Amino acid sequence: MLGEFARFLLDRGELEAAAGLLGELADSAASADREQLLDATDRLLEAGADRAAARLWDKLARRGLLPYAPLPVSGGPVVTNGDFSFWTTGRAFDWKIARVEGVFVAPQGRPGWRISFSGRQPERCELLRQTLLVEPAGRYRIECRYRAEFKGFAEGEPTGLRWRLKSADGRLLAESSPLGAGRGRCLLEFEIERSGTAVLELIFERVSGSARPEGFLELEAVRAVSAVS
Repeated sequence: MLGEFARFLLDRGELEAAAGLLGELADSAASADREQLLDATDRLLEAGADRAAARLWDKLARRGLLPYAPLPVSGGPVVTNGDFSFWTTGRAFDWKIARVEGVFVAPQGRPGWRISFSGRQPERCELLRQTLLVEPAGRYRIECRYRAEFKGFAEGEPTGLRWRLKSADGRLLAESSPLGAGRGRCLLEFEIERSGTAVLELIFERVSGSARPEGFLELEAVRAVSAVS
């Protein structure tokens, strides 16, 4: 009944009241309640209630209904499931995988995900995205460790893959250099002007004059750290 009434309040746009009821439900939630609460977390995020969504997500994590550590409500951004040890829920602050023709994403036997490209993928597409909770507390750096193998690409040659960070309203905040073929690490540095959320995206854009690549990208880790000014 609490869940039904919370959904009613969400439909009416009464976010504070809905968040309070959802918090009560999450305090004693069982595994059967997880999807309902994740759906509510998505709705709070979509409505701009970032902190309420984070609190609900964290209660699910603390009750063991999510395999992740709680998000900090202050300080720098944290990448959820940044070592790709778990398959994504596809909800709220977790990784969201875009459906793209010619692209297939799958977990590996060891921690990490493999993104396979058939060579028939679009010339430009989004592959992954994650909503990050952010605070205006200085400069930050997102680091990515990866391995990329594509037919006909020499070591270090740009693959057309890169990371981008956008504000909640779609403004570009930062963009990494293109990921090169082979094993590597890329960096994305940025500053946050106000509290809220930002969206981290992995995109593909065909390099001018080159064929669409066929092969794979293995993501080993993505993490956010404070950057030295």
